[in-house]
Amino acid sequence: MELNWDTWIKPSRPSPNSAKAPQPDPWDDIAKNYPVGTEVSGTIIKVTGFGAFAEFGDGLEGLIHVSQLSSTKVTNPEQVVKMGDVIKAKVIKVDTTNKKIALSIKAFEEDLDIEAIQKEQVGLDDEIKEEEIKEEETEAS
Repeated sequence: MELNWDTWIKPSRPSPNSAKAPQPDPWDDIAKNYPVGTEVSGTIIKVTGFGAFAEFGDGLEGLIHVSQLSSTKVTNPEQVVKMGDVIKAKVIKVDTTNKKIALSIKAFEEDLDIEAIQKEQVGLDDEIKEEEIKEEETEAS
């Protein structure tokens, strides 16, 4: 007996006229809509040991690293921001591949331009990765 796979396999995507048609992914245009240096208003939705996450725009989330929470040195993010706080920040990095956005209250407060923001970014990416790994290990134990 020969099977005809065309009769067994259903389309994986709903038709465009279906009520379940896929919605556009906001990341498709994120770099265009929020280039580095863009000022945003957001709400703090999570505070961690390495910074805070803010929701802004169309439900997007951005990380504000502890070094970017203030113009002054911060050791404990909860001393600077709390969940529900409304903040103003600048976009300092957009990573559409990994769907990550980095924000900076410090860049907003100091009105840093794109060149200054890029200088601030040097070395910050590695520091963030190390702290995220430590945080995940702590939460797992």
